[in-house]
Amino acid sequence: MTCAIRMSNMTNSLLNLQEMIVMSDERWYSAAEIQERYRVSRKTVMRWIEDGKLPGARKKAPYKRSPYEIPQSAIDYFEKQRNSS
Repeated sequence: MTCAIRMSNMTNSLLNLQEMIVMSDERWYSAAEIQERYRVSRKTVMRWIEDGKLPGARKKAPYKRSPYEIPQSAIDYFEKQRNSS
């Protein structure tokens, strides 16, 4: 039960972060820029996005092959989580 509550709180925090990202005027980065910054493969960046490690990441257009863009706040969140592990 405690684990479910923690997951619920974490989900709510991520949703709140995503709402703030949409409303803010911040710098956005391409997946290629994230690859270069962390020296990882494109596949790794996509996995981070799918796993919710870069909350607020979105496709630039509604097309299947449209590239992702990642907000600065998602990078800040990612680095905070990475450093606390």
